[in-house]
Amino acid sequence: MIFRFKQFEVKHSDSLLKVNTDAVLLGALLSSNYAIKRALDIGTGCGIIALMAAQKFTDATIDAIEIDDMSFQEASYNFKSSPFSNRLQAFHSALQDFITINKYDLVFSNPPFFETPDFSKGKNKQDISLERKKYATQFTLNFDELIQFTLPLLAPKGIFMVILPKDAVLNFTQKAAVNGLFLSKEVDIRSKPDQDFKRSVLCLEMQPPIKQTQDQITIYNKDGTRHSQYASLTSEYYL
Repeated sequence: MIFRFKQFEVKHSDSLLKVNTDAVLLGALLSSNYAIKRALDIGTGCGIIALMAAQKFTDATIDAIEIDDMSFQEASYNFKSSPFSNRLQAFHSALQDFITINKYDLVFSNPPFFETPDFSKGKNKQDISLERKKYATQFTLNFDELIQFTLPLLAPKGIFMVILPKDAVLNFTQKAAVNGLFLSKEVDIRSKPDQDFKRSVLCLEMQPPIKQTQDQITIYNKDGTRHSQYASLTSEYYL
């Protein structure tokens, strides 16, 4: 199973966390006010967001950590097969065990969202393996740990970006602020114009911002075609 983008391909048949809209949204929204020289992807899965970062930040070295062995192997394969192979490296490690002397200008993560493995997707229970449920829930990495272990990895002006369910934003940003990470930008995301916002991409920094900024993105039109906002955002990636 291979997903083809304009500048790279992603094999995602073995990874627990595959190419999906959340990952593409976060990858497309990665940004910084200054040059990114080194970035870190926490929980890279098949490596899609790290690859998007390598395409966007052409002078950056991208490290990626992944706890699941099959996902780590697939991300490593995707990195080596990409035109950015000399700037990408995967590490088979949990965030809590990751040891490095590097400080990162940008850290990003599509983290475990859910508090228990018995979670729903829309009106239906997700029909996924118990193993994937374990890595999609906070059994392996909760919000407190994500914040605690990310903070010392950031450079002084480093940026931390995550995508979360909209209803988890307040809890996450409060926990982050207590630890010295402050929300500077929030992008709320909805599937269609007549639906509620269900996801948010957050940008956090170690200095309280002078002003928080907020934006909104709609993915699809009512007829299911790509909305102009999403099409414009992802135009450099999708074929």
